[in-house]
Amino acid sequence: MKKQVYLFALLGLLAANPVAAQEYVNGLGGRLGYTNGVTFKHFFNETGAIEGIFSSKYSGFLATGVVENHFPLAAVPHLYGYYGGGVHVGFWNAKWGKPPKWEGNDTYTVAGIDGILGMEYMLESLPLSFAMDWKPAVHLIGPYNGYFMGDAAISIRYTFK
Repeated sequence: MKKQVYLFALLGLLAANPVAAQEYVNGLGGRLGYTNGVTFKHFFNETGAIEGIFSSKYSGFLATGVVENHFPLAAVPHLYGYYGGGVHVGFWNAKWGKPPKWEGNDTYTVAGIDGILGMEYMLESLPLSFAMDWKPAVHLIGPYNGYFMGDAAISIRYTFK
């Protein structure tokens, strides 16, 4: 509980920063981390974006959608922080690479809610952005319900209008 209070306090401080326009509208690229996959981000206004993450895990597929709020970080040009939340749904095969507490050879449906906290750097000379984030989740449907702390990743996106 204490950790959650600190996390919400940090998010509140980050949200208090002044806002500035993001430097692109769409970004498509790869996400490398605990789960690997494809990421697509679309800015619907100067600070708000929606990101779709499509990844593979346990010989299955996981689709995540999060809404993000972006803000300038420190005094570094082209560096932005972001936070947000969303949902995930997927299908995992327990036959290949069984996670702990799963039994049998069945395919499982998983679904739940996600948070996201990260930072992104936009290159000035090329249409590329580099992001690093942490995406905790709570699985609400599936064989292993509960809090999952561990999806940290690095994303590289080609950016365009």
